[in-house]
Amino acid sequence: MREIGEALRLLFGKLSDFLDVFDLSFLISGGVTLLAFLYVGWVVGVDVTTVPADPAIFFVAFAALLVAYVSGLICFSVGRFLRRTLQQASAPWYGRDAGAFVDTRLDPIVRGHGLDQQERYTGYFGSGKASKFLYVRMWADLRHDPRREASLALLNRYWKLAATYDGLAATSVIWLLVFAVTGALDAATTNTVLPPLVSYGFAALAAIGFGACCLEAKRYDRYQLEELAATMAAEPPADLLAQRWDPRMPLPPLGGLLRDGGPRI
Repeated sequence: MREIGEALRLLFGKLSDFLDVFDLSFLISGGVTLLAFLYVGWVVGVDVTTVPADPAIFFVAFAALLVAYVSGLICFSVGRFLRRTLQQASAPWYGRDAGAFVDTRLDPIVRGHGLDQQERYTGYFGSGKASKFLYVRMWADLRHDPRREASLALLNRYWKLAATYDGLAATSVIWLLVFAVTGALDAATTNTVLPPLVSYGFAALAAIGFGACCLEAKRYDRYQLEELAATMAAEPPADLLAQRWDPRMPLPPLGGLLRDGGPRI
């Protein structure tokens, strides 16, 4: 049964790798942004409520999914740029090195976990502080170490959450502009049903949402950095590799698993 479980794990792992291309962290912010565009179209009188007949509805649905995904990618890029720009201006742990954005929290975190004492990383501390390339090296070591798969999954989750909040931060700015502009439009010539005071109230909520999303994205950024350093400092149990089934070995015949009245666990 363990071999079957490992085979299923590999199969679902490949499926997960395929689905990672269409990351939900981008679809969430992209979908909310698409709703903002639809709302603007409805306000100015564009018919966005008519559902097309078959088979056009499938093409429309695919186009909407594609637009949402692309919008999510753009929102992620814009949101991360805005967050890092604001944090660079207000937080001492962000700065620039030779024109490139760097996170100066790297040095105290990796030293706190004793990575400067590990022989394989000592070359990254030659200038007195941790090189920015140490971050890339830790990711490379993590990817090639099957004993740390659980930590890799956790780090990927932190990255996706940070990406989701970065995208939603940009989406919040879009909704802020939408409510601010539509609140100033003449209700007699548009489809808006929100009084100006309500629209401005929603714009204020969108501004609060932008700040909250930036804070959450920064928090998961730090979690990711701390978890990466702790993972490379910790020594995983040595028996994990001994218990893992080698995917290059062929699976036993199904008849052998069902022999003698059923599989033995």
